[in-house]
Amino acid sequence: GELAQLGERFNGIEEVSGSIPLFSIFGGNQLRRAPRHREDAMPLIPYRAKNAPERFPAVTVAFAALLILAYLISANLQPGLPVAGTRFLSLRPDALTAFAPSWEGIFRAPWRLLSGLFLHADLLHLLGNLVMLSVFAPAVEGRLGAARFAALYLVAGALSNAFQCLVAGVLSPEQFVVGASGAIMGLAGAYLYCFPFAQIMVAVTFLWRWDVNHPNPFARYRPVIFDVAAKWVVVFYFVSDLAAALWSGGYSAVANFAHIAGLLTGLGTVALWKTKRDGRRVSDARKSQAEGANLSALSEAELTALLSREPGNEKIIVALVTRLCEGSAPGWESRLADALSRHGAVIADALPPDTLAPPMLQAFADTRLPPAPVFRVAARLQKLGSPAGLRLSAQMYRALYKQEKTTPDAEMALLKYAQVSEELVHKNLSDNANEPIVNYQTFLRRFPASAHVFAAREALHRLGASVPDDF
Repeated sequence: GELAQLGERFNGIEEVSGSIPLFSIFGGNQLRRAPRHREDAMPLIPYRAKNAPERFPAVTVAFAALLILAYLISANLQPGLPVAGTRFLSLRPDALTAFAPSWEGIFRAPWRLLSGLFLHADLLHLLGNLVMLSVFAPAVEGRLGAARFAALYLVAGALSNAFQCLVAGVLSPEQFVVGASGAIMGLAGAYLYCFPFAQIMVAVTFLWRWDVNHPNPFARYRPVIFDVAAKWVVVFYFVSDLAAALWSGGYSAVANFAHIAGLLTGLGTVALWKTKRDGRRVSDARKSQAEGANLSALSEAELTALLSREPGNEKIIVALVTRLCEGSAPGWESRLADALSRHGAVIADALPPDTLAPPMLQAFADTRLPPAPVFRVAARLQKLGSPAGLRLSAQMYRALYKQEKTTPDAEMALLKYAQVSEELVHKNLSDNANEPIVNYQTFLRRFPASAHVFAAREALHRLGASVPDDF
């Protein structure tokens, strides 16, 4: 009798994959017969998020690999050899009874709430969840970090399975719940909070002709592909699950209650964590990136918005400063100074010094620049040794000296200015042979206690000039 009962449950698996709409295949299924009247429901399938993750989604890849591995271990992989009534590529009875949660089993073995997340009824069920994982997981992992992401995935999955067992178990205590959809809907809830305006590519198929006798059943459907904001995709799934749960009263082939619980868990968790959220401007910039637009093609506002979410991204920093250096927007000087204050080391090393120096010199007239990146750019120009590079270097040191006046940075800037001007004269690149002499003499008068006074005195002797009497 137990075997017969078990076989009947597994006949239900065959019904699941053939009769529920595609948007429900993505969910964890109760192993029950699905209502046949849902065969022609309109599915909505998200398959790509235009929202690049902030870091490589290593945990997402690991979870996907575990789902595939668990499927290969638990499915019937023997073609033509059904196991206890289970068709090819469907979940085996022994794996179901050993690892899947149910009302009867979760109190004796609560760990099944987690192990059931890695079981799938058939190949289509697995592929659907992998698609959903690839859409929602990478960006959420990038925003939360590996540890929090993994915790959210497992907690949302366990709570969603528990809720499904507790609610539907009252009506069908012997039914099992399998699939990763509760955890994935938890990630969808987190996505809704963090990236409500992110654009997601979806495919919607609708019944456009009624021809049940057509040899190709898919010929009755016509797909439409378009972009839609993530918030509407997630809300669609929530409303669909809520309506299905209320309509079926718990007698459903799909774990709708698990989906609802997972989504609310993910949404509430990231809200409690006060996770950063992307506004419309950031989402539009990420969409442009996803569509193949180079960072250099983005506007200053879009780059600034991206940088606010990825403050350490060197590529965005370089693209933003390059845009600012064009000098086309009002007030660009102060924004360049702010960028140099925040990311001076990256900017001074990543951008060509002969490209960066002219706008920096222009900005000196209207705002104060941080000394450290100015020194770095000037030193790189000096190291180039070209006539243009040496002249720009001298101008940078001179501008910095005038800005700092009496600070230690002014002392070093004036000394460097004198040295570069001396090099220009030595290489016959300057007609003003008196410039380095004046600079060294000014240095001795302004900074008589400097540790570099001996270097300045030697330079004056080398140039055949006298040390100031008032020194």
